[in-house]
Amino acid sequence: MPSIIIPAHNEAAVIGRCLKSIESSAVENSWEVIVVCNGCADDTANLAQSYDFTTVIEISESSKIAALNAGDDAAESYPRVYLDADVLIEGHSLSKCIESMSVIEQVAAPVASFDLKGCSLPVKLFYKFWTRLPYFKSGGMVGSGIYIINQEGRKKFGRFPKVIADDGYVRRLFKPSQRMVFESESFRIFPPKTLASLINIKTRSRLGNVELDMKYPEFSSEKDNSMRDILSVAFSSMSMTIPSLVYIFVQIVTKIRVNKRIKDSDFITWNRDDSSRIKPIDMKN
Repeated sequence: MPSIIIPAHNEAAVIGRCLKSIESSAVENSWEVIVVCNGCADDTANLAQSYDFTTVIEISESSKIAALNAGDDAAESYPRVYLDADVLIEGHSLSKCIESMSVIEQVAAPVASFDLKGCSLPVKLFYKFWTRLPYFKSGGMVGSGIYIINQEGRKKFGRFPKVIADDGYVRRLFKPSQRMVFESESFRIFPPKTLASLINIKTRSRLGNVELDMKYPEFSSEKDNSMRDILSVAFSSMSMTIPSLVYIFVQIVTKIRVNKRIKDSDFITWNRDDSSRIKPIDMKN
């Protein structure tokens, strides 16, 4: 029986969607589902508690890392599934992933798909380009919204450290041969609706990687995409010209913003995107 840990900070808009998608499989298989509401000022906890298969923990600290550690402290089973409240995975897909977690020291995830409904044109162009780059196409994207660790793999580290990118930290702990992407299963990410929001979350992602480089130099940084990779995709067809310009623009802006954050020693500010979160409703009804 797996333990599914869902950190949730003011996720009343999406927690119902997340839980509803796994409800039938969770009940049928007696999954341990732990929702950790961290520093919530909305109805996240009440909505999560309305699902009989959940255990809801409330902590006062607004911290995803604190939520992950609280979830781990309460969890009793393996493998451990760490699931963001704002992504969507169907229960049958998650069940198949869990059943495959038998390899020693392994971290795994299903394939990410992007729901671009309602996104602005620049955002759509960015993802059109980004999803064609080697980092995504090669199957190395383990951890952006969900990652699963079996019992042996979880022995690689103790408590989650205070870092921006918990997923990046976990990914770097495992060699490429110890990571797996379940190509036949997928989950949905809901990207930011606006270019400004996209720049916010990409700034956070980039800063998180820089922080890991600084705090854990012994890890391989495994740079996502080289300039050669970018140019190769950009010149692969005429249809990639404008998307490549949008991608490069976002890269330049985020680099400038990250450099300023580093100069100011600001590794605390959390760039959250609310544009992709739907109007709060109880998805159970």
